[in-house]
Amino acid sequence: METRAHLRRTQVRVAVGLFVVALVVTFLAFASRAFGESSIPKLSINQPTSSNIFNAGTWQQACHPAGICGSATAASSLTALQVSIQNSATRRYFDGHAFVAAKVRSISVRPGSTWSLVIPKRPADGTYLVVATGRYSNPGGFSSTVQSSTSFVIDSIAPGVPVILEAPKRETTRRSADFGIKLGSRSAVTFSCGLDGASLTPCTGDPDHDAGPVQAEVEYDGLEIGSHCFAVAATDLAGNVSKQASYCWLITPARLVARSGGVTELSSGAPKRRPFSIRLVDAHGVGLSNQPVTFLAPAIGPGGVFSPCAITTAIDGQSCTVRTDAYGVAITAPFTPNANSGPFVVSVTSPLAPTAIDLSAYTSVAFKIDVQAVGTLRPGVTVPLDLTVTNPNTLPISVIGNSLNVSILSNSQCAATNFAVSSTLGTNIVVPGGATIHLSASSSHISRWPKISMRNTAFNQDGCRNQTLSLVVSARARG
Repeated sequence: METRAHLRRTQVRVAVGLFVVALVVTFLAFASRAFGESSIPKLSINQPTSSNIFNAGTWQQACHPAGICGSATAASSLTALQVSIQNSATRRYFDGHAFVAAKVRSISVRPGSTWSLVIPKRPADGTYLVVATGRYSNPGGFSSTVQSSTSFVIDSIAPGVPVILEAPKRETTRRSADFGIKLGSRSAVTFSCGLDGASLTPCTGDPDHDAGPVQAEVEYDGLEIGSHCFAVAATDLAGNVSKQASYCWLITPARLVARSGGVTELSSGAPKRRPFSIRLVDAHGVGLSNQPVTFLAPAIGPGGVFSPCAITTAIDGQSCTVRTDAYGVAITAPFTPNANSGPFVVSVTSPLAPTAIDLSAYTSVAFKIDVQAVGTLRPGVTVPLDLTVTNPNTLPISVIGNSLNVSILSNSQCAATNFAVSSTLGTNIVVPGGATIHLSASSSHISRWPKISMRNTAFNQDGCRNQTLSLVVSARARG
């Protein structure tokens, strides 16, 4: 009986215990439903946000008043709100005045839909961790907490001055400029560049993809002749701006200097093909190598063509573009005059030279030259040769004296070896357009005329008696 009674008591206790637990669970479930999920507060730290980086100026603007600003939903449920801020480097906590607390220190702030913690003095440079903890209770009398955290960085130190690794020469004729910039002390920076006092604009990157040592590149084209100054500054992630690095240089005009082609040499046969050439030099007369120079001949009237030429165009005429050699000399392909007689101009230009130059030339039909011995030849005798030059062109020509060449053709009876010719003409002969000039009628003294002589040999020269000699004459002229 006692044993059964004990067993009944045990059952009662168990039954009662189960009944009590059921009541508690039922009450808690009811309380939770009555409180609702929307009544649980949620904290947010609005400023600074995670991973914000501030400098001295932007820290003051992040939150007003300067410090930590946040918000809360279901704020009426909050019974308390505390904020702790730790300097990650020193491990010290903010005590309401400074970061001096060695242990965790939480500062109480007034809970509400918006809340803030004022930091009287801007924190020192470094990384900081912020934790906001709110406490609330539900209608069942249970207390709980919610948290929100963030970190931020304060950096008030400006980057170093950028280093200009690539720049034009201090004095150059180039009308463009390329700059390469680097900042070795910090990699997380951007660069801004400007020219001649203009506002700086972003120039970070490697636009030509040459994978060089620079962190920024910028190129300027079409620059005016004169002085120019380039400036660049670096900006770090906190917005600190470095001092500017600058580079100034001078663009001087290049000059085109005629070397040949100012006049066209003409032949008593067909006009001679010849190139034109110029020299491109800087302000000090130093030749500029590997620069383009364009020669342009007229398409209508007197003129001609350059052939062969690798780069040609035919807009205003027939042109030939060549590059200067190591000494700044540009030589065209041979120029062949056309069939139109008269003067013309070959215009020469270069992108580096602000002023073009004109090379005067003249296209001519062939002039005619004849020769006749003055006197009778016999062994040991020399006689002068009289020249007759006919110029069918409209402009005068000047026959070049030292270009004269007279040769003798042998015949079956008389060999040319019996004779010697001195082709030297001691002066140039100017022949007006459309005129014929005889050397004997000119002011040239007979002693300066070309001469022919018959050698007095040990061989029988009777085969030359009463023979007519054929002379071939050639010469060049300028017009």
